Amino acid sequence: MKKIILGAALLGTVFGSGLPVMAKDVSAEALESAVNRGFEYRNNGTGIAMELPASRVENPDSNDTMYQAFLPDSHISVTIMSKAARQPRNEKKIQEYRKNSENFLKTSRQDEKEVPISFKKGKLAGEPVIITKSRGTSEQGAYNVLRYWVTLADGDYMISFTMKEGDMKANEKTVERLLDSVRFFTPMQRVEIKGTVYTYDIPANMKVDYKPPIAPDHVLVAGNLSLMTGVTALPLTDNEELSFLPESLSGLTKEEQASIIDHFKAKVASEANGKKVKNMKFKFTTLYGRDCLTMDFEDKDSHNQSYIFVQDGKYISFDYIYTDKDKEYAEKVIEQSVKSISL
Repeated sequence: MKKIILGAALLGTVFGSGLPVMAKDVSAEALESAVNRGFEYRNNGTGIAMELPASRVENPDSNDTMYQAFLPDSHISVTIMSKAARQPRNEKKIQEYRKNSENFLKTSRQDEKEVPISFKKGKLAGEPVIITKSRGTSEQGAYNVLRYWVTLADGDYMISFTMKEGDMKANEKTVERLLDSVRFFTPMQRVEIKGTVYTYDIPANMKVDYKPPIAPDHVLVAGNLSLMTGVTALPLTDNEELSFLPESLSGLTKEEQASIIDHFKAKVASEANGKKVKNMKFKFTTLYGRDCLTMDFEDKDSHNQSYIFVQDGKYISFDYIYTDKDKEYAEKVIEQSVKSISL
């Protein structure tokens, strides 16, 4: 809990009035055009992206945690602050963090120069967000700050908009347009599959282990507290138990597909935990231009997904394992990871 309170306090302290905010008004059409010709702020380390106008003036002190820019067309100061979680948070932990942040934002003064005006909840990029509004005074006059606070499985995020108090109404659609461009994603790392030219993306907070005997058939094993993944790349000619596989999964008849599925079922059933496996599902499909067989099954309280390819005389399988409590996180990450597979 202390970490959450300290994090919220840090956010409030770092961002007071921000960059200069005194400005002339600008038409919504002009800003929309600027955004469309604009720039994507993207923090791959924390998992947030947002479109900004090309005319922005960036603060040279911006870093991996904090990004600041001044938008001269609307005279809005934008701040994006983000921090990645060390491990993905489950739903219970996310709710705990959100509750602590909510209590802090309701009861604490984020900046002694500012006076809180409003507090409400909403949605940002489909995620729950706390929205705070405050008023402050500088040598340039009165200003308002809108802050959007988001806590997700992958980290904590705050986006603020600081502007002259009299510009709030005129800039409503501008802020809305900027917020519509916000995206959150899981920070990923690209890993090489040892002994091959294959690569794929996995969560950045996963520890990668190439050493057996954790999984002797796998040339890569990695995981965090919510998801395990591994890759198998076995030569068909050296592995008799895979001799049922053709040189390619392309152009197979229904009978050939059925035979392959039957062999995989028998193979899984013969393994140590084979009798505990249930709900096996197979599907021949094309995955980003490559013929692929997907295999899903449950093993005790774990869900297993495999994306199987036959190429270069090898059986290649990208495997993912997770429990039901981590299903939402895992499915989102697996989708990103599978899209990144390079063979």
